[in-house]
Amino acid sequence: MDRSKKNGIYMLTGKTTNKIGNVIFDYINNVLIASLGTKASNLLALYQSSEIIVNILFNMLGGVFADLKNRKKIIIITDLTASLATFLLYLFWDSKNSLFLIILINILLALLYSFNSPAYKAIVKDILKTEDLNKFNSYSNAFSEVVSVLGPLVAISTVHYFGFKTGMLINSISFLISAYCVSRFQVINYVQKKKKGKEKYMVVLSDGFKYVLKQRNVLELLIVSSFINFFLAGYNFFLPYTNIFSENQGIYASILITESIGSIVGALLNRFFLKKIDLKSIHYCLFFMGISLLFLALFRPFKWSMFFYFFIFSISLTIYNIKFFTYIQNTVDTEFLGRVFSIVFTVAVLFMPIGSFFFANFTTPSWNAFGFIGTGILFLFLILLIKMKMFKNKEEK
Repeated sequence: MDRSKKNGIYMLTGKTTNKIGNVIFDYINNVLIASLGTKASNLLALYQSSEIIVNILFNMLGGVFADLKNRKKIIIITDLTASLATFLLYLFWDSKNSLFLIILINILLALLYSFNSPAYKAIVKDILKTEDLNKFNSYSNAFSEVVSVLGPLVAISTVHYFGFKTGMLINSISFLISAYCVSRFQVINYVQKKKKGKEKYMVVLSDGFKYVLKQRNVLELLIVSSFINFFLAGYNFFLPYTNIFSENQGIYASILITESIGSIVGALLNRFFLKKIDLKSIHYCLFFMGISLLFLALFRPFKWSMFFYFFIFSISLTIYNIKFFTYIQNTVDTEFLGRVFSIVFTVAVLFMPIGSFFFANFTTPSWNAFGFIGTGILFLFLILLIKMKMFKNKEEK
């Protein structure tokens, strides 16, 4: 087995194990805090929002570190630190008296993730062959979705048979396994990092923004992704209301299961049949996303067709995400990869709350709201289609 495939196996193993640990950690903490009732609502809000706030503040800096420092060492150090932190939480666990310690550890994990995530996304290009990138991203997405479905079941079983405290130990072990897997990475696409001397980090970050602005295709993808996240915020906002306006309490859970199945199918389709990675194939995913939501609004009385449209939407979104990340990894210079991914993540995080606020205040929860979102995505696709036609005609002349 060549080094690229070995690296891919180690990376999939580490990411999957780590995600299982994180799902258990989040489930236990959310359940524990929520069990205290309304008096703990502020604590739950603090727990859930602290991660987003920390990521917004430090993700850009994490991208700079990923481009200036040794990416492999960054990932190992952050994983080991996270393992130690969650192990200490396990040692000093005292049920409900540990709530503030839980929040503190969660903030620390969010800080570590801000440095770990850009380095993890950027190192993929260092350890995998170009032809293996799409395959890896497809498998990674499929494994991640399986964990999203099975993770809560594992968490429930862990709490039922072993208690809350054991969940912290499992999370600590998952970080340890991830660190070991990363230590086995062998760099096959080594690029000498340019020494920046004592150049300030803000200057280096500014160079990242300038790079994105110069790369027309990358900038276009960033803008499109921002609008998609805006619409996705509305989609996610309305989804829990489906139980209410469908007058069926089981619809929301069924939709989530349908989405998970669609994500797995989308990842496999992308792996075996839709291997082409270019702007055109990425943009055409928007057409199927938009048309599925528009049809959902138009033909909502037909129950089973409703699940079909959610299924198609999930497949299209998954393929879009896989092709998006693969395209970035393929085209962006490796010395800028960490900063580009941190910029993409930060912009996405910022547009989500804007979208949630917009749809919460200017639209009413109903099936028609999904049609409105689908129309917006189709309009975005139409603009991109016109732009592609104009660019093609210009090249032919």
